[in-house]
Amino acid sequence: MHDTITLDKNSSFIYQATIHEPTIFSLSVPNIYNDRIIGDFIVYSFWVEPGKTILLKGNSGWLIKGLHGLASRSDRYELRNSVLDSLDKIYKKKWSEALDSRKKQKGSELNNDESLAVYDSITNTFIVSEPKNYYGLYLINKKLTTKIFEIQQVKKWISSYPESLTSTYLGKEIYSKISGNEMSQIGQVLPDFEQPDTASNFIKLSSFRGKYVFVDFWASWCGPCRAENPYLIKAYETFKSKGFEIVGVSLDKEKKSWLKAIHDDGLTWTQLSDLKGFNNEVAKRFLITSIPENYLLDPNGVIIAKGLRGEQLMATLEKLLTK
Repeated sequence: MHDTITLDKNSSFIYQATIHEPTIFSLSVPNIYNDRIIGDFIVYSFWVEPGKTILLKGNSGWLIKGLHGLASRSDRYELRNSVLDSLDKIYKKKWSEALDSRKKQKGSELNNDESLAVYDSITNTFIVSEPKNYYGLYLINKKLTTKIFEIQQVKKWISSYPESLTSTYLGKEIYSKISGNEMSQIGQVLPDFEQPDTASNFIKLSSFRGKYVFVDFWASWCGPCRAENPYLIKAYETFKSKGFEIVGVSLDKEKKSWLKAIHDDGLTWTQLSDLKGFNNEVAKRFLITSIPENYLLDPNGVIIAKGLRGEQLMATLEKLLTK
């Protein structure tokens, strides 16, 4: 949900919203000097619980005060800038301590992979040690937005959380992502979906049954995706007469940009998009968090390969369709 807030004559505002569970709010403030925008918007994020009031004061570094944290404690705490809440403070403190400890053991600075390993370890520990905490769900969901997770581990984590948390919007979203991950693995029948093509006609994936189908998630703004198109064109021209089809699913938001990329790259196969970007309903359903991504389906709709790049598609099709 997006909304615009207008300040009153005292440069203040009161904003009320109806929520049913802890929710992250982000306040975007224009970076203005002398009535001119001089940089990116400044964004302040904070958690709000149902029935609670958050007071924001526009001085002293944008001090944010609240009476209750996500653990529903009665002690007062303060939040500054991008620090989300008291639990996030604890989490970041543990992460910082673990990082310092690891640096001392190594005797030097950590590289990115080592830092990420420490971060991942602290995240996992927090998730396991706080099974009654909504923030644990938040961290689980964050992990599911990356490709670095073990689905069985995620299922184990979520199973330890009470129904009072897993029945929330975030809990249901996690279960939906788990389902999407499981049904888009090799050996599974990729569930049917329907989206509009470039002429706004709704096309079903199942309408291509009986053929080998390459489902390609891409976007006009994605350089690596566009770099794959010459390989796809070669494969399509070689095997389209032998029962091979490509279905492109774009994560574009602007139809004009989408159509231009199709034209400029010479893509002649079916192209679909709901123009919602990464909120594309199909991408969300199959937990597509980065592109390019793709699935190769057999004539029965079973996933037989995924993540093919460059000449890999041609090589795979030659084995399947060349006699």
